[in-house]
Amino acid sequence: MPSPLLSVVMSVYNGENDLRGSIESIFSQTYSNFEFIIINDGSTDDSAKILKEYAQQDQRIVLIQQENIGLTRSLIKGIQLAKGKYIARQDVDDLSIPERFEKQLEWLEAHPQRVLCGSSACIFDKEHNASQDFAVSTEEQVLQKILCHRNPFFHSSVIFSRAAYEKVGGYRPYFKYTQDYDLWCRVSQEGIIGNRSEYLIKRVLHKGGISVQRLQMQIHYAAVASTLFYALRAYQIEINPASLNENLHFHSDSTINKRLQQYYHAALNSYKLVNKQGLESSSLELLKQSFYLENREKRIAFWLYAIFREQSYPISKYILSTIQSCKASKQKASALFFPSQINLRTPGNTILINGLSARQGGGQTYLLNLLQFFPKQDDVHVIVLAPESLKISTSHPNIQRMPIPKETENPFFRIFWENWRLPQILRQHNVNILFCPGGMLSTAPKGCKTAVTFQNMLPFLPRERRRYPWGYIRFRLWLLKFLQGRSFQKTDLLIYISQYAKNIIDQAIPEKKGTSVVIPHGLSDQFRFNNGIAGNTAQQNNHLSSASLPQEYVLYVSIIDVYKAQIEVVQAWQMFQQYRRNASCHGPEKLIFVGPHYPPYMDKLKKLIASLDLEEEIIILGKVPYEKLPILYQQAKINIFASSCENCPNILLEALGAGKPVLSSHYPPMPEFGEDAVEYFDPYDPQSLADLLLKYTNSPSLRKELGQKALKQSHKFQWEQTAQRTWDALFQLV
Repeated sequence: MPSPLLSVVMSVYNGENDLRGSIESIFSQTYSNFEFIIINDGSTDDSAKILKEYAQQDQRIVLIQQENIGLTRSLIKGIQLAKGKYIARQDVDDLSIPERFEKQLEWLEAHPQRVLCGSSACIFDKEHNASQDFAVSTEEQVLQKILCHRNPFFHSSVIFSRAAYEKVGGYRPYFKYTQDYDLWCRVSQEGIIGNRSEYLIKRVLHKGGISVQRLQMQIHYAAVASTLFYALRAYQIEINPASLNENLHFHSDSTINKRLQQYYHAALNSYKLVNKQGLESSSLELLKQSFYLENREKRIAFWLYAIFREQSYPISKYILSTIQSCKASKQKASALFFPSQINLRTPGNTILINGLSARQGGGQTYLLNLLQFFPKQDDVHVIVLAPESLKISTSHPNIQRMPIPKETENPFFRIFWENWRLPQILRQHNVNILFCPGGMLSTAPKGCKTAVTFQNMLPFLPRERRRYPWGYIRFRLWLLKFLQGRSFQKTDLLIYISQYAKNIIDQAIPEKKGTSVVIPHGLSDQFRFNNGIAGNTAQQNNHLSSASLPQEYVLYVSIIDVYKAQIEVVQAWQMFQQYRRNASCHGPEKLIFVGPHYPPYMDKLKKLIASLDLEEEIIILGKVPYEKLPILYQQAKINIFASSCENCPNILLEALGAGKPVLSSHYPPMPEFGEDAVEYFDPYDPQSLADLLLKYTNSPSLRKELGQKALKQSHKFQWEQTAQRTWDALFQLV
């Protein structure tokens, strides 16, 4: 008999009233490849009799009879016997909806990194009248944040990976209550967690049950679990809860010993005061005095110990908020206070990524792919500062996102914040490397290595700056040239994303402090056409059908701006159509522009289109969601890229991946990336583009040949390789 994919584990103690309904809900599942492990934990009612009855009826039941040892230890015993790849929890007073296992296993099996899946729940009273519906968060990022404060999962709604469970050490006997919360916190660091939005569990709430009768104990154990998780995520301090009742291990230095004894007793008095009066201002002030130690590394260790020694939820809340502003040297702190209690996983190096300028498009794509392909480095910890719009999906345990003030959306406040508050953060977290992928180096304290990526070519090309009239944009570009130039001079590592960029900066800034490396961007697989199949094509088609796209079109994706030459492209299109009319071979193709716009230039573009009577020939779609672009590229007859100012031309790479012919500007660095897989033209000579349009629209064989070359060329640009080379360069700084 093959091993089941799923092991259902349930512990029963005096559950005769609800037991039959709970078991029947499991056997009513639409998914049937499971075993049902039931532990009778010393019940004194008729639970044992009912369980034996069901065990005789269905061989999937594995029944264990034992003396009462409690829920946590019973679950540990049950899971030790499990054979399934996944473990499903079920409590005796819970009912599983028939589709529960099927839907949750479908979600877990869809991605190898998914390790835990819960669901929404309906709460009933003992008469089974609906009391309340509890909808849960489904986004992994949100769940990771909630875990720091409370449990976002219903215990009996969860199915989790047995491999992840065993890797983190499973349920811990210390937790008589909220053992699930403690487990979810640790499992969440091993992979992707999530919830199904459907209501897949019904919970019956009894007045005598744990959830009401033992509320105070639940609060205590939840506070301990939350604090342990915070210590692990924020400071990589892994504390064994079984040791929390042990005495404080004082340092042999008698002076420190005596002084800490005094602080400890002051803390006790403060704790009593807080319990009586609540967290009032006088109590807070007393707590500040009581917990103050000159050395930060002693202070953090003492605070952590105080949480566990006193088992105080009010104090935990205060200390946790205070810890955020005090980074300890964990190795020294643990040796001083917790020599036998802490398994310290201290990263050898900490890299802070200042991604506050990654607010759209290419900057966010670059950062997301670097994080996605972060290598397995146990001795490296990464802290990410990024705007809320950047949806970081990685669950890598060594990557931590730090909250930032909303005011940093304002560029002027951001500059102030980066030069005043950021250096404090770097010191507090003992950051070894400050990485600024946006190209602007923030202020770093002495001893902290720095790295920047050169992204924006526009400020360093006078011919392109002059295309703008005198005003704000032109002044801003001049200011960026000055500020970025200083950054390139001072940084320890300068990452170029094209050889052309390196040549420009080497000429403009010959004297630079650090080293440099050329690492081009990669291309996401979603943009690469694979044997006629594009990722999420059906979904993208549904979105684009409402846009009434023509069956045949030539596509130009880019911001509509002065250095993108859309005006010259329109002039070339008018010439191209005139040639066809003269030859009596007018075709069905339309010209489509996709992208945001610079208003003054857009006005000129629209006036030109109207003056040439091309409103029926040219479509301006505006900005299209990034995830919808691949299908646009792949359905185009020809893709155009007419820019005269690029660093690494991401849009050109995306067009190459579509497997369609690409006509590109001959300005550098386009030939560096397109090589012989692209036909080139002068973007400011409309005649040169018109000739190429005529050549390729009239020849399916030429289009097929150039499209195949483009697709082959696109495979030279892989984000995994880009990320690996970038991380290697950063690691070499230390």
